[in-house]
Amino acid sequence: MSKKNYVVLISLAIVTIATVSIRGYYKSQYPYGRTHRCSKALYFALLSYSEGHNGDLPSSNDPSKLALTQLIGNGWVDQDSLDLIVGKAGDLDAAEQFYAQHGYIKPEHSSWYYVNGLNENDRGMALAWDKIPLDHNGRISESREVIMVGRAVDTIPNSEWPAFLKKQETLLAVKKAREAQDNDPQE
Repeated sequence: MSKKNYVVLISLAIVTIATVSIRGYYKSQYPYGRTHRCSKALYFALLSYSEGHNGDLPSSNDPSKLALTQLIGNGWVDQDSLDLIVGKAGDLDAAEQFYAQHGYIKPEHSSWYYVNGLNENDRGMALAWDKIPLDHNGRISESREVIMVGRAVDTIPNSEWPAFLKKQETLLAVKKAREAQDNDPQE
């Protein structure tokens, strides 16, 4: 093999290894691709929805229907662009096909975890968060963006996540107990 061919071969190998390495690093950092399915945009859509519904936020009594589907249409989320509802790691193609056939999105289509039954009076409670810890653009993160009722978006470090969830469970249990007491006909 001539020296020129050897240099070309080595150069090609270096470029190939660099390309594969960069692509692998990118995939490790953005496993669902680089997205901008913004929690802040979802917060403003939810806020706008609540303003038109006496402070109530989207809710669904059917666990097979993602309550966030109620944001589609009426100016909150465009019917042709479900990506905000699907979230950073959701399956947009599957969600669009399912929505076209059934008129709603299932919770498994979305990477948002959404808490049903809250309203604007539930300040300090978490309304939605990424099921997977991803940053604003879909990069693997050491924290999660959480949409809070009345406070826009907070960032919770993974180290504080279990305590945060426990606090939210307690707040939700207190809310449900208070509602049950308020609806008790014996009072």
